[in-house]
Amino acid sequence: MAKRGEIIEVGDRNPFGEDIDASVMESAQRDIFYIPGYSDVRHARELAIRNGESPPPMPFRLQWVRAENTQGVDRRKISEWKSKGYQVLSWEQAAELGLDIPSTPADKGPGGEVRNGDQVLMYAPKAVAAANYARWQQDTQGQHDALVTRPLQDAADAANTRMGLSEGRGTAFSFEVEEPAPKRGPGRPKGSKNK
Repeated sequence: MAKRGEIIEVGDRNPFGEDIDASVMESAQRDIFYIPGYSDVRHARELAIRNGESPPPMPFRLQWVRAENTQGVDRRKISEWKSKGYQVLSWEQAAELGLDIPSTPADKGPGGEVRNGDQVLMYAPKAVAAANYARWQQDTQGQHDALVTRPLQDAADAANTRMGLSEGRGTAFSFEVEEPAPKRGPGRPKGSKNK
């Protein structure tokens, strides 16, 4: 009979010990773009929508924009966002908006702007952000129409022409979009079901 060897316990052990500071693990600082006073409000709003609530709109929109490349200063992206109605956000303006920038990894740039590495923080008021969102939705619908709807309509028209059918008597198509019911989340009562 073979001699039994020594049992060696194998496990993934933290080389720094198991005494873990939970506040570091849960810190928003782990995401370098998290902005207290904005990111948390936006996240709460999205959760409320998921739970079927109608929260108020966001009062403004923030956007991190690259301001440098490997050759140094590059203001093209800043110009692009300015053309959409955004402005570079200063450290003081951020405080007036109730943003807790000092608790983030961001720094105050040489011109007083909020910087995070090679990016600057830009701001748009609610009306500007709403207009940009509406334009984005229109552009998306236009792309859908050009790439999906129009080719299907053209195919239906071609089939009708080949078969000698007139409009109203031939092949037609339509879209029906069904939104899936939200999954039961923390805000939905127990026992509620998806339909």
